[in-house]
Amino acid sequence: MALEITGEMFRPVAERMMEAIELIPEEQRDFKIWEGTFKDAEGNDAPMAAMTPAELAADVVNAMTFFCAIANGEMELTPDSFANVRTSRDELASKPLEEIAAIGREKADWAVRQIDALTREQLSETVNGPRGPMPARTMAMLEFLHLIHHRAQLYTVLRALGVTPPGLL
Repeated sequence: MALEITGEMFRPVAERMMEAIELIPEEQRDFKIWEGTFKDAEGNDAPMAAMTPAELAADVVNAMTFFCAIANGEMELTPDSFANVRTSRDELASKPLEEIAAIGREKADWAVRQIDALTREQLSETVNGPRGPMPARTMAMLEFLHLIHHRAQLYTVLRALGVTPPGLL
């Protein structure tokens, strides 16, 4: 049997991420953390602007619904979807961190319901993933692991800002 993401697995990870967002000092929300590149939908290196803690927090919140929408067939992974996620991230990042975390909790509740509602048939369907067609179950697990990656980024940022992050679970 393949490893499958469940709401029970997802919820504690999402909650620790929202706690981490709330720990970011509001006065350091716009501190530039890093610059670099990411792989776009075609696999090409694309520049990533310097990210701030507020942008990372918004990215985390968006990622929760992004992977559910792809796994349940509501969204295709395209250059346009990446652009829409970035636009949404920028809008969300302008809000106070406490509000970003509150929105994240709402999205996490939605994501848990979506994950738990996925049927075996839906999880076996093919979706457009970052490297081409793949089963929705694979996409869901990849995006869950992507959330874990974002959690590590958040914890690293907190430590760099002199804040002890919450526990892992």
